Amino acid sequence: MNSCTYCWSRYTRAMMLAGRHPDPSVRRALIQDAFEWLDRYFDAEEIELARRENVPVRR
Repeated sequence: MNSCTYCWSRYTRAMMLAGRHPDPSVRRALIQDAFEWLDRYFDAEEIELARRENVPVRR
């Protein structure tokens, strides 16, 4: 579950920085980075839930 927490914190940090940055191109890059972390979060969560339930992970 640590990877879930790590990915979520990186997502929220990137979104916070994107909201504060005045440059639109940098803001866009930060938002793209945030959504990559969000995707990693969902992957890590799916793996963790499958591990807990002993269910094979769908890929």
